[in-house]
Amino acid sequence: MLPPRAAGSCPVKVQNEYDPNTSLPGEDVEAPGRADPKMLEMIRKNAQEFKTAVLDVLALQKDIADLRNLTMTNHALRLQATKLAAESGQQIIISPELPYDEEDHRMGSPDMLVRCVDQEDGKPRYAPAIVRNHRVLERNDNPRPTRINYLSEPGFKNIVLAPGAQFRYNREADLLELAHYWRMMEKLGWAGLPVGGVVGSDRFVEKGGSLRLQGNHSWTTMNGLVISWASLDTQKIRTFSRRPYPRFRYHTALSRYEHEFNFRTKVAKSAMTGKRMVSPIVIEECETCRWWPVCAQQLPKADLSLRIEKAPLDAREVSTLRALGINTIEDLANASEVVLRDEYLPNVQHRPHPDERLRRARKRAKMMMTGVELERTSEGPIELPHSRYELDLDIESNIEDKIYLWGILVTDRKAPEPQSHYVSFASFENITDASEAKLAAEALTWLYDFLMAHPGSFVYHYSDYERTHIKRVAKRIDDPKVKKLVRIMRNRFFDLFAVMSKNFFGAHGLGLKAVATGPVGFHWRDESPSGLNSQSWFDMAVSAADVKTREHYRVRLLEYNEDDTRATLALRDWLNENYGDSYEEEAGKAKQPEA
Repeated sequence: MLPPRAAGSCPVKVQNEYDPNTSLPGEDVEAPGRADPKMLEMIRKNAQEFKTAVLDVLALQKDIADLRNLTMTNHALRLQATKLAAESGQQIIISPELPYDEEDHRMGSPDMLVRCVDQEDGKPRYAPAIVRNHRVLERNDNPRPTRINYLSEPGFKNIVLAPGAQFRYNREADLLELAHYWRMMEKLGWAGLPVGGVVGSDRFVEKGGSLRLQGNHSWTTMNGLVISWASLDTQKIRTFSRRPYPRFRYHTALSRYEHEFNFRTKVAKSAMTGKRMVSPIVIEECETCRWWPVCAQQLPKADLSLRIEKAPLDAREVSTLRALGINTIEDLANASEVVLRDEYLPNVQHRPHPDERLRRARKRAKMMMTGVELERTSEGPIELPHSRYELDLDIESNIEDKIYLWGILVTDRKAPEPQSHYVSFASFENITDASEAKLAAEALTWLYDFLMAHPGSFVYHYSDYERTHIKRVAKRIDDPKVKKLVRIMRNRFFDLFAVMSKNFFGAHGLGLKAVATGPVGFHWRDESPSGLNSQSWFDMAVSAADVKTREHYRVRLLEYNEDDTRATLALRDWLNENYGDSYEEEAGKAKQPEA
């Protein structure tokens, strides 16, 4: 039998699970691209804490059956309790148990069942709902509003319409999981309307008498969190189609689920006999998959799905290329234009702008083959603002996207030898809205005072992440200096990522780590520097059992953040040296013929 998320996850994972000749590697087994085990554990812990907090709120409502206290190992007891709760017409059944469906190879249970519209026989009918610690909605001008319930007012009779919001394109797995539960409930005679609900980290706020999607990751409080309802029989999922035009079509979640689930059932049955039907393709899921070390060993080092990690081709795109004999970056770089145009592009129309996706992937493959990490896409000098005092700003956030560290590198360009010193504002404790605002106020008032004391100085940062969070947190700070800082950001803050995007194309993207460690030649002190890993370090800095371990991770975070600021300084120096004011003069000299 297959679990609920099988239809929406990698078929190779299913194959590995059911192949008697494949053993599960330990979590300590290292493989390139595998997430830090501590990070994975933190993600699991936060997901469980979020789910518990949501279900605790729902358990306070009326006509609720909360089965969480029943032992998880006694399937029969939990199943009987679920049947009794359903027959008695409870509005919500928390932590229900559905019977195994051996005939159709289905197993699993949702986080809750929500009573919906009863059928003509008068018996209660239910819809499945799940809790996921990620955003499931996005803003959209689609005139069809999303149906939602506030956690404090669950149930179909309390549904309200939220215009300007729709399910995210990349949450297909959530919809397929709900379809899995709905099919199981349909067979039991419990299913009502073909809908499913997800409680994500999205928030709604009321503005001007209407609802507005806020999309805040933080769930310190449950205010504004909702159950978002999706129709499982409305065509929403875009896939490839072999019809002449257009070469894609939209499926309902139920029809898409049936196709994907049936395929994985075949994969599992074949694997049980020792016959493997599918080969590994690197996708986003691999980073957190426990089977990744097994798959990594099966891929050649030059595999195009392994090497092209920025704007990667999806599983269908890679499979289509492999069917044409294009397996590695060398194959892609040297592939026939005619073959790609006539045999590849017509078969990948499920993605918007497939020709542009291919062009970029092929360009990256060619750059890797020739050892070029960064390619100039513009002409002329690249102008950066200069001043005596230059500040490089970088911030770090926890898994809830709350800022716990503000790091600023101060450089004096007119010192006898240009000198830099690092200033930090950090809080290594569980961050609340109040403590985040307090820390931000300290950092931002210091920054404002410095800019006022040195009128010609500039603040450099990489991407709009810093500006976005300054604007966000400033709304909760009642300090005139912070308000003024927000107003002067437009003229005193300078985004280096915007400069790089305008002037360069990167074989490995234009992220700070890729650019700084490549052509710039900067090196972080940490062996595994990444924003994702830093979130697990923060967890250890806050909650490790002993003082020595907590101090180790605090120092690690400060050094990592300082290196981020020094990397932006190194990038600026590299840009000035190679493409600054003297660029046109030097380029002109290079073009002059020899005497």
